[in-house]
Amino acid sequence: MLRNLSVLSLAFWLSALSGAETAIIRQHQIGSVSIGQSAQSVYEAFDPDHRRLVDLSLEGFLWPALELTLPGSKRRVGVVAELEARGNRLVVSRISITDPMARNEWPVFSCPPRGRRVD
Repeated sequence: MLRNLSVLSLAFWLSALSGAETAIIRQHQIGSVSIGQSAQSVYEAFDPDHRRLVDLSLEGFLWPALELTLPGSKRRVGVVAELEARGNRLVVSRISITDPMARNEWPVFSCPPRGRRVD
């Protein structure tokens, strides 16, 4: 038991040294970015050097997106939030994740805990 406790404390200490928050991937969301969220709120949530509004030019059309770098990550543009117009504002319609720092909420081959509803 003491060995397990020391391993846990070592893991906690090493994660504190990295200073990086792990972005958690949930259904329709990564970290603070979620599908349906306004582009303005996503843009304001990231530092200027961690965000960029771009045109992906998919299929020859204007295709706005936000290229985002997760806090603490060394990978530039680890998340791309594609945008679409709803009413008179832009909202996140699709999220692409390429940053290996992002982690799933649950292991890939497991299910959510019992009693936990997943939409």
